[in-house]
Amino acid sequence: MPQQPTQLWQMTAVELRQLIVKRKLSPVELLDHVYARMEKLDPKLRAFVHVDETKARAQAKRAEAAAKRRRVLPPLHGLPVSVKDLVMVAGMPFTRGSALFKNAVPPENAPTVDRLLAAGAILTGKTNTSEMGWKGACSNRIFPETLNPWDLARSPGGSSGGAAAACAAGIGPLHVGSDGGGSIRMPASFTGIFGFKASHGRLPVYPPPPVGNVSHVGPMTRTVADAALLYRAMAGSDDRDLYSLPADATLDQTLRRGRKLTIGWSPNLGGVIKIDAEVARVCEAAVRKFEAIGWDVVPVKVEIDDPMDTLALHFKLGIGQAVMGFPDWRNQVDQGLRRIVEQGEKLGPFALGQAFIGRGRLWDQFRKAMAQCDILATPTTPTAAFKAGQDCPDPWLEVADGAVRWFTLTGICNLTGQPAASVPAGFDRNGLPVGLQLIGQRYADWTVLKAAKAFEDVAPWQDRWPDLAAA
Repeated sequence: MPQQPTQLWQMTAVELRQLIVKRKLSPVELLDHVYARMEKLDPKLRAFVHVDETKARAQAKRAEAAAKRRRVLPPLHGLPVSVKDLVMVAGMPFTRGSALFKNAVPPENAPTVDRLLAAGAILTGKTNTSEMGWKGACSNRIFPETLNPWDLARSPGGSSGGAAAACAAGIGPLHVGSDGGGSIRMPASFTGIFGFKASHGRLPVYPPPPVGNVSHVGPMTRTVADAALLYRAMAGSDDRDLYSLPADATLDQTLRRGRKLTIGWSPNLGGVIKIDAEVARVCEAAVRKFEAIGWDVVPVKVEIDDPMDTLALHFKLGIGQAVMGFPDWRNQVDQGLRRIVEQGEKLGPFALGQAFIGRGRLWDQFRKAMAQCDILATPTTPTAAFKAGQDCPDPWLEVADGAVRWFTLTGICNLTGQPAASVPAGFDRNGLPVGLQLIGQRYADWTVLKAAKAFEDVAPWQDRWPDLAAA
């Protein structure tokens, strides 16, 4: 069993909420603690890019007063939450990690932010991202690169690397990231936290992202229960998102284990990507832990096209359209992004049709693989955290489209819209976290969360902190 937390920064959101409800902890005291920790650690991590302490402290004072008056409090009352800089917050810079948008300040919140505030959350700030979320690292041309708290010479992954680094270091319990090809799950894997990409449409996205309906928002937390708390608060339809789904009875489910599940295992999705041997070793040992609770773990045959051929088309076409209207865009954007957009400029008139047809074919192929199991398990990423200053892992640097090609294991679920999570699976020989990805059937979000909680029960990770956090 993990050790009982001794300090506020070690406590989960669920535990902190109980203290607030029982009036044993003030929202002001908790926010002060988070900002003190941010002041201590963020100069090394560089996870946050925009902070409005004055506004947050005003929110905390109102929450404290409400806690004294009211017997029933909203689900996130007084809990600090950060949001990624690809998520819109009224009155706060919305740079998207790009010089093209460095002066953008939106007049309205994204739907998820409206719901966080309605649920009583306090926004601590915005976290760093790669430019427009295009790559799996957390660097851009307007903010310092975010670093991994497990090893400051390493990347926390991306594009939600700021949220992942802050969460792993204990700078608040709840963080919201976004995911267009794995941008929640990959940094969760690199930093040893839990990241959940719900079924497409469960959590509304606005404004419409450049890459269209492959993009999601979702929770990044230390525990599955904290992610479920955040997920419930943000879920449901919003008219601003054409593809959003109405809230339904599934939101009333709990994390209780329920029926026996069959866990499928496919370390490389039928060979469409190569996996570091150390990562494969850690993940195979991890998936076998489901057998300790009586669940079956079976090999699954996967026969699919390379998902990145299709996902790369979405990135090249979508982000290309978003940036090419700006004068002198070539000299203002990340040079890796420039290469991606220039590849998009060379595509023929039927490229969009190729993306649609390729996506439909992938779904048909992947649903046949998923028919063999309740949950499909894979490594989340093909390697552990790579060195800071790079856009992607070394073995992929020489490959065409290499900066996005290594997203294959996660990117498939952005194309199919299926729910998927990354759970901490263990550590490699260098002491770096490794993530195990759990993929669910279409719209079976709670099956994924329950499976993740079952894994957390037999392989708890909450007591493992990087030295930077524990110091």
